[in-house]
Amino acid sequence: MSRGGVDLLHGAETLISPGERLALIGPNGSGKTSLLRLLCGDILPDQGSVEMPGMRISMLEQLAPESDLPGWQYVLAADEPLSTAQRALALAQSRDDGMAIAHAMDAWQVAGGMDAEARARILLNGLGFSRNRRTSRSTPCPVAGGCGSTWPAHFSGRPNC
Repeated sequence: MSRGGVDLLHGAETLISPGERLALIGPNGSGKTSLLRLLCGDILPDQGSVEMPGMRISMLEQLAPESDLPGWQYVLAADEPLSTAQRALALAQSRDDGMAIAHAMDAWQVAGGMDAEARARILLNGLGFSRNRRTSRSTPCPVAGGCGSTWPAHFSGRPNC
């Protein structure tokens, strides 16, 4: 894979087993974002192929808009299945529709609603974010996945590509 005439990956091969989680770390321009975009199908390889049967890819974008939300809420807002279930639950509750509430609660549980906040906080803590840091900077980050406590956590508009 090359970008702008620079060879980023040549002869690369890897196998990622189900349940494994990886982080890409490297200097600016080393191809972290390009590799993720290749895996998501946003760009095509110069040669060879990418096979991703049933894999889920999540990305942290390098730039994030300002937000008054704490980082963990910002992360959860990008979790589309969870957000959809929460909206359905709120609508069902506003209509006092018991059957719809039951279905929405089921979808919320399947989406991981019971431990979503804890998982988001663990994710951010593991990336070095302070407990209540708000997403207020729009500074490029040289690390795909976050830059510790000086950069806001943000999943792309397509957290699952």
